[in-house]
Order: sequence, then C-alpha cells, then structure tokens
Amino acid sequence: MKKPELLAPAGNLETFFAALDAGADAIYLGGKEFSARQRAKNFSSYELERMIPYAHQRGVKIYVTVNTLLKEEELPSLYRFFSFLRRLEVDALIVQDPGVIHLLRRDFPELPVHISTQASIHNAWGVARMDRLGCKRVVLARELSLEEIAAISRETSLELEVFVFGALCLSVAGLCLFSSFLGGQSGNRGRCTQPCRRLYAQSRKTGYYLSPADFSALPFLPQLMALGITSCKIEGRLKSSHYVGTVTGVFRQAIDEIVRDGVLQPERQAALARRLRSAFTRPLNSANLSGVYSPVMIDPRQHGSMGQQIGTVLAVRNRSVRVSLSDDLLAGDRLKVISGGRDGKDNAFTISKGVEGNGLHGKEVWLPVPVDCHPGDLLVKVGGKDYYSSKGSRFWLEKLKQEVSVAPCSPAGPKCYDLQRLLVSTPAAVTTNRGTHRTRWRLKVASWEHVQQFSREEDCTLIADLNLRLIAQLAGQEAAIFRRYRRRLAWWLPPVHFPGQEQSLAEAVKRLLAAGFRQFYLNNLGQLELFADRSPKGLHLATGSFLPATNLAAVAAYRSWGFTSVMLSAEMDRQSLKVLCERSPADLELMVLAFGFQPLLVTRMSLPVSAKKIPLTSPHGEIFHPIIRDGLTYLVPGQPLMVTSLLKKLFPHTSPAFLLDFSWYPPGWKPAAMLAAIRQGKPISGASSFNLSRKWQ
Repeated sequence: MKKPELLAPAGNLETFFAALDAGADAIYLGGKEFSARQRAKNFSSYELERMIPYAHQRGVKIYVTVNTLLKEEELPSLYRFFSFLRRLEVDALIVQDPGVIHLLRRDFPELPVHISTQASIHNAWGVARMDRLGCKRVVLARELSLEEIAAISRETSLELEVFVFGALCLSVAGLCLFSSFLGGQSGNRGRCTQPCRRLYAQSRKTGYYLSPADFSALPFLPQLMALGITSCKIEGRLKSSHYVGTVTGVFRQAIDEIVRDGVLQPERQAALARRLRSAFTRPLNSANLSGVYSPVMIDPRQHGSMGQQIGTVLAVRNRSVRVSLSDDLLAGDRLKVISGGRDGKDNAFTISKGVEGNGLHGKEVWLPVPVDCHPGDLLVKVGGKDYYSSKGSRFWLEKLKQEVSVAPCSPAGPKCYDLQRLLVSTPAAVTTNRGTHRTRWRLKVASWEHVQQFSREEDCTLIADLNLRLIAQLAGQEAAIFRRYRRRLAWWLPPVHFPGQEQSLAEAVKRLLAAGFRQFYLNNLGQLELFADRSPKGLHLATGSFLPATNLAAVAAYRSWGFTSVMLSAEMDRQSLKVLCERSPADLELMVLAFGFQPLLVTRMSLPVSAKKIPLTSPHGEIFHPIIRDGLTYLVPGQPLMVTSLLKKLFPHTSPAFLLDFSWYPPGWKPAAMLAAIRQGKPISGASSFNLSRKWQ
C-alpha cells in the first residue's frame, strides 16, 4: 500500500515543534499576510528563514498558505513574498485566488502550486482544469464521500490531498460570505468571525442550528489510503500544541500500522479514537465519507468542545467547589462547567494557580471556580498547557537561532508586480462595448415562469439559472426556445455538482450549444472543461458570483482562460471595486451585483430545522432563510443587497453591467414589485449595501 504524506498544521512555533516531534511528513503554515487563518499567530520572515531549513534538515516539507482572496493593493507585497519563498526553496504554495494561480504559473514556475480546498474543487472537471493550469496538487472539498473521492482519483494522475481530521465549515469552502455580510470580516480573506457557531432562534426554539461537529476519517483511513491519496491533512492552525501533537501522533501511528498490516485492527482503532478525544475537539464523526451525513452532524444543543470530564461537583461553598478528580489538574488548564441546559459556552475558566491535591487521581479537592456551580455539575477540561506551550515561543525561537544560520541572499527573477506587463501579455478574448454611458442590465431568474414573465423587459439580458428543475422542463425544447429568445437569453451554471451529478449538466449544456445558445455564466473553474473541446463561433463565457474576482490579476487570469466577461466579487468595498473598474482592460466586460438576495453560504449538510418555511433569527434580529435547491441548502438573508444608487454615483460616466438577481428571494417578496421599485429609483426597506459602505477586511 502506498504510504501517504501526513500533513500537520502549525499556527505558532509551539505547534511547529509539536508537529515535527509527532512525526509529520509535511507542515503547512502561513506568513503574517495572505493566510486563511489570520487569527493565528503565524510566522514572520525572520522565523520562516530558520524554520524551513530546520524542517528540511529533518526531511520534513513546508507548504506555505497564500489561500485568501487578494486586494489589488496587496499584490506588490505578494510578489516580494513569492521571491522570498523561492529563495528559501519552500516545497509548495497553497493558493485559492485565480489571480495568484495565474501569477505563480507565469512568473514563478519553479514554485509548486497546491490548490486550496477554498477553491471548491469537488469533481474530476475541477481537478482536470487545475492539471491544465500546471498545478501539482488539489486539496479536495470536504463534502465528498469515499465513493466520490474514488471516482475523482480514477480520472487523474494529479496529486490529491484530503482532510482526515479537524473542524468543519458548514459551507462548501470558498462559497461563504456569511461573516463578510454581517460585518465586513471576510472568511475568504482569513478573518471569519464564525457566525455559524452562534445561537439562532427558529419560531420559539433556539439552538446551534448551523454549527457542525468535528471530523475524523480514522474509521475510513484504510480505504482512503487504498485509493492512493497523496496526502492526509489535519486541520487546525488555530489549535494548541497539545491538539497538534496528539492528533498528528495518532494518525502517524494509524498510517504506519495500515502500511505494515494492510488494516487497522478494531481494538487499535478504538484505542486511537480514545486518544483523539483527548485533543479537546467537538464531538467527532466521519461526516459524509460513508455517503450519508450522520444525523448528529449538527446538534442544536452543542456549541463547542465537550473536552475530557475530569470530575463531578460534590459540594459548593462560596466561590469554591469540592470535586472528585479523575485526572490530573494543573495550573493553566482550561475548564468549563456542564450542567442542565448549559453547554459551557459562557462558564469556562482557566486554573491560574496550583490547587491542593493537584495531579492526584481520584483525590477530593477544593477548587476555586469563578462561575456558578451546583452539586452534580460536571467539570470538563477543554484545554491546557503541554511541554511545547509551557516552554513558550521564545524558547523555540532561540532553538532555531542556535541550529540554523541564515546567509544573506538576493532573490532572482521578477522583483515587482508589473500590472501593465500582466495585462498586455494576457490575450484579449473579444471586444466589448465598455465605455458607453448607458446602463446595461442583466436580469437573473431561477424558473421558466420568470423567464417568460420578464421577457418583455426589452432593455435587459435574461439569465436563467440552470438548475435541475429547469433542465427537466426545457429538455427537447432548446431549439424552439433559441428561435424565440436568441441572444437575449444566457445560462447560469450552478456552483456545485458532485461526482455523479455532472452528466445531466453536461448534456444540458451540449443541447443548448447545439440549439445555438452562446452565452454561459460559469461558477466553478472546472466547468471550463464543458467547453474545452467545443469552441463554436461567438461563444461568450462569463464568470458568475461564485467565481471570485477581487484583483486585476484575477481579471487577467479569466481573460487568458477564455472568459469574455467577469463578474466582480459582491463582497468588495467601494475602493476595491473602483480600482478594478478603472484599470481593467477595455476589451473585457465587467459586471457587478446591483440587487439580489445573495446566498451567504452553500451546504450539503441537512440543517436540524423545521421543515416549514420558518427563517432563522440571530440574537441581533438578523433573519436568514434556509432554501433547498438541487439537494443543497443555501442560506439567504432576509434583506436584499441593493446598491444601484451607489454604483451610479461610483461610475457617473462609464459603468460595468449591473446584475439584478431575482433567483433567490424569501417568501413574501415579489420579483416584479422589486424590479418596478428599482426602475423607479425607490429604496427598498431594510436593503443592505454589503461592504460598499464600509471597509472590506
């Protein structure tokens, strides 16, 4: 059996050394910028200069994350960072932004590129496209089943990486705007505030309806390894050295035993699973690997880590409790109280000094507890110091300084981000009519009934959402529909289609092309494979709202890949949007979302909510509607984004095309009434301007 790489996370020096000592084959980490875990401590250039050689001397690879969406103003710094990493001979870069992929393959071809799970690669089309772009590895989406991973593996020789342990995002990675919508802190830029982990109300009940359990692939590890997976990845750059050391050590043992014996014996799996529970995670399950999500994937009663139970409260006196300990208790340990109706979210505390009886098993001790307790409550350990964290970062930095000497060296090759060279060297696909003062509208709908209803709007190009219901309705009628609508009707492809679901979409696109349609909006880079062998005259490919474009490198990348129109990301702020519109090539059409109920996340998990169409409400009164389409749940805000007046002020003389998206709207909203209000310039009550009126972080 092929032995896969064991890839561990590091968010600080303590976790870096814990991963090394626990047997990681490779470590992924981020610099101070451009990392999808900006809340981690991350690493300075001074530290990276020593860490990378230190790891290489021990046969361990280092992958650096640049897995965020970039603003245009950040690209010069990014170029300098790439030159620095090339000098250090980093083993690979993990990236998300299409513009970063484009820059790396063009100007830094010697730096291997791994495609982040943030790029939402969830089928063989996506892997094939990354292969064509010269990437070395793809980190597959975490929603895939074992059977789906096998289907992808059979279709490619590209390296595949899968997550085997850690926290899960509710949303398909890269398709979440939830945190950005609520406060400008973008998950796609590494600043997620985790609104999915909050308490929500539905009708009169409250619960953690959007907070999934943690993931462990340990029960399926032999089957994953049998598929020839290149790398087994542990999530956790925000986690402690105890977590990283424990989990890495468990999977090191498991992989080695499977390679040696071909299987993981049940008793060994059980023993290793018990050790994983000591890593202070949330409850663990294997997500969708079996092909079906566990019914307890989301437990509305469960907020966070259950940790390790270390005692039961026997008596309470003032702010102290008498507790019977079942495990060691040390200064620095993090505890929480579990009692009826409470999950420990607001009643956690840290032991700040030694306790009488400390370290004795089964010893009854009096323990100062700064939160309310009652006899019978459980004390649970959810964190604590270990060897690595007790030493502290200064100790480990000194160790690096002693063992690694750094020689000054000037980076070779391109030293700066040359925007003009980037745009000139990118071939133009088609000439458009940008520069006209006339507002150009695109009107998107999700049903054939709405296509017919809005076909009378002569100044709009209609875009139809190519969902399964619409595909079934139109089958066999494509030629007649083309004769009626011709170039006034374009097609919007869905952002997610897992293995086994691609065929219906591929056949629908083939029929539409044969009928004469030439305008398609793509929402995943893998969808370019649908047109790889078909280039009919007049074909216009555009990016949709689920394909990010936040900098000119991304615009240039899409242009070079055959797109004739690019939709700019809805979460950008005013300055970022203005820069792109002013500096983008004139031969490329740009489009921005001017109105719509933009989905804030897309999930394959079933939410434990009422089947009735009752929205979720946050403690701050924000309303969100779970809407199911094609087997996925889209979380749609209760108020639309509406920035038509702001965009007209932003572009008084020339403008991009404006998209009015009526394909997502909650019960009670009427598309015709919304369009009438927009045409009359009337404000819509409660509408949001998203990040156009604040800074996009």
